Amino acid sequence: MMGVGGLIVIAIIGAIATHTLVVHYGPEDYGILTLALSAAGTIQGLTEFGQTQLLQREIARAPRHESELLSDSLSLRFTTTVGLSLLSGVALIAIYARHSSITAIALILALATVPLAATSQALGTHFYHRLRNARLVYSQIAQQSLYFVAVLVVVSMGLSVSWATATTLAATVPVFVVLVAMVHRAAPLRFTIRLDRWKRTLVAAAPLGASSLLGAVYLKADVLILGVEGSHRQIGQYGVAIAINSFFFTLPTQLTRVFMPVISRAGDKWLPAGQDLVHWAWIVGLASFTSLLAGAPYVVHIFAGAHYQEAITPLRILGASIPAIAVGSALTALCVARGFAKMLGVISASMLVLNVVSNIIVIPHFGIVGSAWATTGCEYVGVILVAIHFARRSHTPSSQLHRPLGLVASLGVSLALVYVIRSWAPTTTHFVVGQVMVIGSLVTVLAVTGYLPRTLMTWILGGRHRKEAWWHRFLDPRGVHRREHRRRGA
Repeated sequence: MMGVGGLIVIAIIGAIATHTLVVHYGPEDYGILTLALSAAGTIQGLTEFGQTQLLQREIARAPRHESELLSDSLSLRFTTTVGLSLLSGVALIAIYARHSSITAIALILALATVPLAATSQALGTHFYHRLRNARLVYSQIAQQSLYFVAVLVVVSMGLSVSWATATTLAATVPVFVVLVAMVHRAAPLRFTIRLDRWKRTLVAAAPLGASSLLGAVYLKADVLILGVEGSHRQIGQYGVAIAINSFFFTLPTQLTRVFMPVISRAGDKWLPAGQDLVHWAWIVGLASFTSLLAGAPYVVHIFAGAHYQEAITPLRILGASIPAIAVGSALTALCVARGFAKMLGVISASMLVLNVVSNIIVIPHFGIVGSAWATTGCEYVGVILVAIHFARRSHTPSSQLHRPLGLVASLGVSLALVYVIRSWAPTTTHFVVGQVMVIGSLVTVLAVTGYLPRTLMTWILGGRHRKEAWWHRFLDPRGVHRREHRRRGA
């Protein structure tokens, strides 16, 4: 719960900082910032190449070698990100900034953050392995707070948008130093160049790497293609839709990182934890989608202002992809933990090609709306293929993991309410009432159909709630969780 609460705080601080930048710079300049950050995010995703999940699995299986595994991973990540950032920086400046020094500076400052951000990502596996998620969350909150302060300084001084990209670097450096010190104290680190081990790591991570490529270009390939075929204003509008969607992407990432070590250690008894992970993914994804669908006009107006009304439609379309992203991340983690990762490379490479090609085709004709549809469609094709692959390899029926009846019923009720409130004025009162109605109905139907995750039910039924109450029967109509709770001696 601490991890979830911390991520919400991080997302809120990031949203306020982004709101400040969006309102201050306007669509044209904010488009330059979005382009630079998307380029940096793409490079970081490409060099990640599935190594984080692989490192989590290896540390869970061989905890005594944590120091050695972390040192090798950090050395490899830092070296590859520095090299690729330098090479890609030259290419990106040639493509996007031949006649704009502001864009060139923004790209350089954004790419300078990549090696530190990638290495910090690898350092995070230490905290997940030792179940010290709170420490990592505190460091991330500190980093986001520093970023917000830096944004306020840049805006108050009236600096150009290129300096806005330096705010991420300013916040990353001190937190990176603290993370290295914390990890080094528990698991001594050293920079080593071991080409043979690096080669083995990349070969082992190759199936996961191909899978991570799709995540690397999701919502970033769109921006990079728009940078060539569109305008900075279009990128700015699309960037607002991306920024709002990004608020909802943190929870699926946290879920997979928390469950990954548990599932890796569980062996053949992985199914309860796997079901919990998938159930959480569906709930987070559907709640995010219906929330955006109902509240997009109000959110865009509050977050970015009247100049960004073109972002409403792409925001709603991209919101529909959040369930696919959440469930896809969960299924990918299950494939990795169970040793079924090889086929993920083929699936993800195919989706990568489909995503890029479809965006190149639709953007000239339909702009950012067409790009949003193409990206969302690719996400659903990808998650269906991963679900089929996992069901075949694990010999686990998809219905045992997903239980579609509860999902369809809850989504149907929520969409019906979205249709009812679609004509409401975008006021704060209507927004709050609409969100309570839509998300409340979603959770209620999931509870009635017995779809709430086992970990959530254990938390609700355990601890201070030792006596059975009437609302326990409502949340657990089949009595499954209550029987398990009684067996544990509660």
